[in-house]
Amino acid sequence: MSQFRPIALCNSAAKVIAKVLAMRLKKFLPSVILDSQSAFVPNRLITNNILLAYDAHHLIKHRKHCNQLLMSIKLDMLKAYDRIEWAFMKAMLLQLGFSHKWVHLIMQYVESINYSLLLNGEQVGYIKPDKGLRQGGPLSLYFFIVCTEGLITLLN
Repeated sequence: MSQFRPIALCNSAAKVIAKVLAMRLKKFLPSVILDSQSAFVPNRLITNNILLAYDAHHLIKHRKHCNQLLMSIKLDMLKAYDRIEWAFMKAMLLQLGFSHKWVHLIMQYVESINYSLLLNGEQVGYIKPDKGLRQGGPLSLYFFIVCTEGLITLLN
């Protein structure tokens, strides 16, 4: 059951709204996301982080006259999209300077999801989640970037 993936079906209006919100959010990401985060941020290359990681590893491995404690961290992002807390995402959007009105629109889209359960082809109920992101949607990637920004800020 841990590998269960629901089939995501949503109406055309939801898809159009998501695309419009994603296009608007995408424009602002480079100005609110730290330079160290480059994946899927417009005008940034993820390949730059490969060089940065190599340089950091080399520095840690070959340091001789340094009194500072240095470390590197590798995070396992298994099922990361499923674990995004909506309250945290809302707080991050506000922290990054997005208006309350904009955040309210985003949260209405995020919180409007529900899953219909089918058993032997018959509908038996609904599940209303309280966390997680719709995978494959145009907004999910940008929401994940926003939430990752909180982790990067804490690590810095």
